[in-house]
Amino acid sequence: MVSTASPALSCMAIEQEIQAKGLTAPRVTRDDMIANIANTEIVKHVSVTGQVLRWAILTAKNGFAVTGKPSCSVSSENDNEEIGVKIAIENAEGEMWALMGYALKQRLHDTGGHTEDENFEHFLSYTGFHDEKPEVIEKLRKAYSDGGYALQWKSE
Repeated sequence: MVSTASPALSCMAIEQEIQAKGLTAPRVTRDDMIANIANTEIVKHVSVTGQVLRWAILTAKNGFAVTGKPSCSVSSENDNEEIGVKIAIENAEGEMWALMGYALKQRLHDTGGHTEDENFEHFLSYTGFHDEKPEVIEKLRKAYSDGGYALQWKSE
């Protein structure tokens, strides 16, 4: 059986199920992945035999670019640009998502399994800034997330 549901709808249904089950561990959502994409380019190639291939190149906000497997129409008569572009983008999104999952796992490893928010809360408690006004807390959060305060802790 072939699913006709769009990946976005499928991902939304899975995210709703995760939330309904109360699962709260850090994860990369489709929204996270989409928000990380700064630019999308499509490269089209027509082979000497008439096959039409399209690759999507997704560039992340940090400048790293990924591509997935191409979409492919066996004959140019069956090629539809809208469908080909959609498939190429979905394939590249899968690659981006996997890399973001790896990056999340590495951050969790490096921080002893704590999220950035948990590390920031610990930083506030440790430095005595916990009772500051919200606008001061937000300035500290920005400086902390920008690397201005590289204090991290690990559980023993």
